[in-house]
Amino acid sequence: MSEFRLFETCRKIEMKNVELYRFFSRLHENNPRLSALWEKTAQEEENHAKQFHLALKMKKTAVTGLNVSIEKAEAALAKVEGILRMAKISKPGAREALELAVELEEFYIQFHVNVVAEFSDPSYRQLFDAMMAADHDHVQELKEALKSVS
Repeated sequence: MSEFRLFETCRKIEMKNVELYRFFSRLHENNPRLSALWEKTAQEEENHAKQFHLALKMKKTAVTGLNVSIEKAEAALAKVEGILRMAKISKPGAREALELAVELEEFYIQFHVNVVAEFSDPSYRQLFDAMMAADHDHVQELKEALKSVS
């Protein structure tokens, strides 16, 4: 039961990041390249949320341990909710938004499925590792975009 609550909280974190990046995409729509990067990043965060949805559907015996406390995950959810509220008020420019996104991405890596859970079968972990590797480059893309606006 504890993994259900943790996975659902982590899924909500990912969906708040989706909301934040889609807001940034609309906010920076006058810069098509940046707006597209925000949308791509939002889609990758949505994929992370889908991974938690998949993990929630796995057999109860598949998860053998959790590496993050529910309290830490709930605090992280509150953090991204607060950042989203503030971003909607302050409407950050490209540089500030990119700096924020890089900071968030580096912080939230600890809340991805392949880090949060220990699995009974190594193939489960390999599956989630492969899914993360498929879109791991978005952090680097954000960093490159930040360099170009610096």
